[in-house]
Amino acid sequence: MSGRRSRGCRYLWCDRLESRLLFSGAPLTAIPPLNSDPGAPATLYLDFHGEPAATWGGYDVPATPAYDIDGDPTSFSPQELANIQQIWAGVAEAYSPFNVNVTTVDPGNWSDGGQHQFRDVIGGDGSWLGVVWGGVAYVGSYADPGLPDTAYVFPANLADGNPVYTADDAIHEAGHGFGLNEQSVWSGTTLTNEYNPGNGVTSPFMGLPWGAPRATWWDGTTDVAYNDIEDNVAILTKTLGLRPLTTGHTAGAATPLAIAGDSFSSSGIIESLAQQDYYSFTMSSAGSDTFAVNVASFNPMLHAALELRNASNQVIATANNAGTLGQTITANLGPGTYYLVVKSYGQYGDLGQYTLNGTITPFPPSVVGRFVFYYGSVFDIAGTAGANADDAAIATDKHALVPGQTASFANITSYSEGINGIMVDLQNAAGTLLLSDFAFADGNSADPTGWSAAPQPASMLVRAGAGTDGSTRVEFTWANGSISNQWLAVTVKADADTGLSAADVFYFGNLIGDSGEAPVNGQFAVTSASELSAYNDTHGFLSPAGITDPNDFNRDGKVDASDQLISRYQAAGGVSLLQLVAPAGPAQTASQSLMPAVAPTANADSVPTPDHKGHTRIRGHTYLHREHYPIA
Repeated sequence: MSGRRSRGCRYLWCDRLESRLLFSGAPLTAIPPLNSDPGAPATLYLDFHGEPAATWGGYDVPATPAYDIDGDPTSFSPQELANIQQIWAGVAEAYSPFNVNVTTVDPGNWSDGGQHQFRDVIGGDGSWLGVVWGGVAYVGSYADPGLPDTAYVFPANLADGNPVYTADDAIHEAGHGFGLNEQSVWSGTTLTNEYNPGNGVTSPFMGLPWGAPRATWWDGTTDVAYNDIEDNVAILTKTLGLRPLTTGHTAGAATPLAIAGDSFSSSGIIESLAQQDYYSFTMSSAGSDTFAVNVASFNPMLHAALELRNASNQVIATANNAGTLGQTITANLGPGTYYLVVKSYGQYGDLGQYTLNGTITPFPPSVVGRFVFYYGSVFDIAGTAGANADDAAIATDKHALVPGQTASFANITSYSEGINGIMVDLQNAAGTLLLSDFAFADGNSADPTGWSAAPQPASMLVRAGAGTDGSTRVEFTWANGSISNQWLAVTVKADADTGLSAADVFYFGNLIGDSGEAPVNGQFAVTSASELSAYNDTHGFLSPAGITDPNDFNRDGKVDASDQLISRYQAAGGVSLLQLVAPAGPAQTASQSLMPAVAPTANADSVPTPDHKGHTRIRGHTYLHREHYPIA
């Protein structure tokens, strides 16, 4: 059993050997020089090479042999040296939040008197105590100049030097030296267990540390009294101080991560439950990414949590699995700045060291967005080149017809100016995008290979980072009415600039004045039903039509007589559009589901009210004048 022996007002703590499974070279100078924090003001020395006879408090201690598991204390075997490395790592992990260097290098000067150092002598069986104990220490001896700055750990009584048990007892005895008492269990005012075995998940270093899979510092009752509550972390912080941290704790002070090739790594220490370690990194291209925070490989204390945040510091992914100490996030990210935040899971004692690793695998070049927009409409925002000038005019209810699909009204616009705006989003394009990287054809027959070359676009604008999930958006405009009542085929070529492995082909159709009538015999046609639909869907200044209103044919934000006339004119002309079945071709690349680098924000540009006779706007370097479709 463990006993507390009075030495005036001082107490000696001797820790008994609990029910444990007992398991049954190089010169003693071969101990590797290990240091957890060489610049720290305090030192915890792990002494494995043995010590001569000494007076220790009221005891005459015989010579202590070196750490030994093979019966030869005069040398170290490879396994003994490996165990020493593990024991040091376990003790270093336990004291990592505090401003102390855990070392295997003897600092010397072991005369009592507050040298800011403490020693665990690790060797032998402690038979000089007359009982079988795991270790022995004076409580508070580190700060008391009248007590020895030394504790003893007896590996022969710790499953023959098992590194887990030995490390735990070295932590425990040093804890006594730094002022900690036993963590104990009481029933009312009755002490029921001097060594608290923990809760089955964690156990206290100052109780029975091997009573659960993970040992941590504790906040609970001691064996001093049923109402004596001891906060281990608070006492160690007061005695040793916290280790200075170099990692930023806010987005503004985030520690930058350097991406080398396709990976990065860093490390840190969580010292408090409220601490958040921020790291920043920048994605130059979209990719599939894996981020992992791993805890110490030996005797970990920390149960970590990991967050992924965007450039606006908004959480976009979280990993806080209760069943794993480390955490992993896998995400598809677009170009931009992101933050990784490492923190404690949040339970008392969830502190300690971690490593942070990331692997980034760029996506191959692909088309991730295909849009038609109503250039020059009331929804089109007058802006400067490079801004999201035309994005507000994207027909959000329309999508491209791709190979193998049969056309529907969702692939057709009824805009009175025809198709005059197309956008293509390319992700991770290989080079500078030029007009020659694209081809355009128009027609209204079943075989697109026989279609004629479409009119040359009036303008082309390349907007890096403006597309879907930070992709490059390429914007084309045509003169009003130059592509109307027919299909437009857009081909993004597979070449050195796009980097595509196969050409990407898609189609949009236009049938002016069509309100969405069902095709008949494979043809979309405008009939009096569309005019009636516009008549029954009146919108004006007080109740403007939205961009998806099927009856606002001139896209002026109103549905009125002008829209009815547009439909009537088309119906009278017997205009129709083939229900195209897009020829089969290479499978189109699906858009990756990415997490945005920046949260979407409303466009702040002014929205002018265009006249209805045409107006002139600058788009990049090209001036365009557009006339609206004539109404009879």
